[in-house]
Amino acid sequence: MTELKGTFQGKNVLVIGSGVSGVAAAGLLSRLGAHPTVYDSRQEADVCAIQKKLSENAAQGEIPVVTGKLTDRVLESTEYMAVVLWFWSALA
Repeated sequence: MTELKGTFQGKNVLVIGSGVSGVAAAGLLSRLGAHPTVYDSRQEADVCAIQKKLSENAAQGEIPVVTGKLTDRVLESTEYMAVVLWFWSALA
């Protein structure tokens, strides 16, 4: 993991997805020195609950959460984008 630290140090990273995997990715990126922002397309997403999960995983400070439609301002300030997918299936 130390070889990744220089890659993301000080970079703005947009994490697509605010589920378990997105929160974990944002926490890891924060520990690597990045400035992650978590995006959830659901306008009604529970930002307070997401922020609570993020604060437990962040290395420093609060990680911003953006919901609804992505704006040009968010996209223009993004240097890297992480699309985080998590699949769950019940096996019978």
